[in-house]
Amino acid sequence: GRLYVADTWNHRIQRFSPEGAFELAWGAALDARLPNRNPIGLFGPRGITVEADGSIVVADTGHHRLLRFSPEGELIGELGSPGVSPGQFQEPVAVLSGADGDLWVTDTWNGRIQRISAANVPLGEISVPLSVWSTRYPDDKPFVGVVPGGLVVTDPLHGRLVFFGLDGELLGYQDLTAFQETAQEPPMPVGIAVDGLTKTIVVADAANGRLLELRIPSLPAAGE
Repeated sequence: GRLYVADTWNHRIQRFSPEGAFELAWGAALDARLPNRNPIGLFGPRGITVEADGSIVVADTGHHRLLRFSPEGELIGELGSPGVSPGQFQEPVAVLSGADGDLWVTDTWNGRIQRISAANVPLGEISVPLSVWSTRYPDDKPFVGVVPGGLVVTDPLHGRLVFFGLDGELLGYQDLTAFQETAQEPPMPVGIAVDGLTKTIVVADAANGRLLELRIPSLPAAGE
């Protein structure tokens, strides 16, 4: 029942009790350009997920890697480095642990979603069209969720969700401008959570300081 928060621009992770009380924090800002950097230094961490064994995996976005910690904030391991090869990253943002223990990572500047096994072995990737994650603005950071038969990612710049089959096929888009009547700014979907029990998707609309809830759309099966 604990809550782990990626406190992005304080360059740290915070942990809270189920009642919301602060318990501990770890990490600190560290300039990636300096030699001999501390492996626990974080640079704008964003995505965070809890694995089945309780380990915490953090997307250390500015350092282009994933870090695995114990629930007490002790560093267990590091995965990835800057680059374009499998298992390397350029601006990893979201990291999500699937039911099978694999990790899904939005490797933003490489235009792909990588799948990494629990043993840190790259298993494959889904290519994201260039038109989707087309900027390097600090706010345009995509997150990922698992839906029946595939994945959904946010497209902050274009105010929409993008759906993929697990085989990488682009299945469709969900435009969020239908919610525009109650907003001051065009939607900017960033964080996302999928609730399989209620068959809903909850999206954080950063531009308007609100949450949007919508039904998981019926998607065509891959190959249809």
